[in-house]
Amino acid sequence: MSPEGGDDLYVARAYTHKYFGNNQQAIGDYSKALELNPSRGEIYYDRAMIRASLGDYDAASADLSDGIAITPYCDSRYFYARGIIRMKANDHKQAIKDFTSAIAGYAGLPQAYECRALSYEAIGDLGGAEKDRAAVAGDERGCVEPWRQRR
Repeated sequence: MSPEGGDDLYVARAYTHKYFGNNQQAIGDYSKALELNPSRGEIYYDRAMIRASLGDYDAASADLSDGIAITPYCDSRYFYARGIIRMKANDHKQAIKDFTSAIAGYAGLPQAYECRALSYEAIGDLGGAEKDRAAVAGDERGCVEPWRQRR
């Protein structure tokens, strides 16, 4: 592949690999795309999602951190995704920080409140968990309340 526009070609091929379940090849192509153009935060995000699906939470979290650092408009999904990954890695204090950042960027993200509530529970802060659940329950848009399904 030629260097000119090569990052797009590698990204396209990575999507194809991902679609067919060839995750290691997809990671390789995303890595090559980032070598050619390290300023594309969405590539870090996409590679992080594959790494997380393979259980490589440290690498996934690092990718999301890199994406956050270079993406000036960095939307809430980066923080939300990193929070989920940190929850899976049992790093609940850092997950809470990420969910808080996701909520600050987009307060209409009820999933972030619920996940933050779960992390609060994991560290023993039941008051913080209830506060988040009350915020979701009071949402006038009729958002799903998955925590009620658990009880």
